[in-house]
Amino acid sequence: MAKEELKFEIAKGDRIKFTVNTRSGRKTATRVVNGFWGETSKIPTVEFEGWKNFAVNQIEIIEHIKK
Repeated sequence: MAKEELKFEIAKGDRIKFTVNTRSGRKTATRVVNGFWGETSKIPTVEFEGWKNFAVNQIEIIEHIKK
């Protein structure tokens, strides 16, 4: 997905609902955005299943809930 085609304008502290494939199957989760992958990236990171900076791709995001 090109940078011009971003689905959401997400900020740190916003909540996102996303899908994720795990070893136990496909899940849906809602988490608070705690940062972004890299300095200039628009890929949000969240805490998920023990990961402090779990990167969530824009195509996996179902819903964006502003802070």
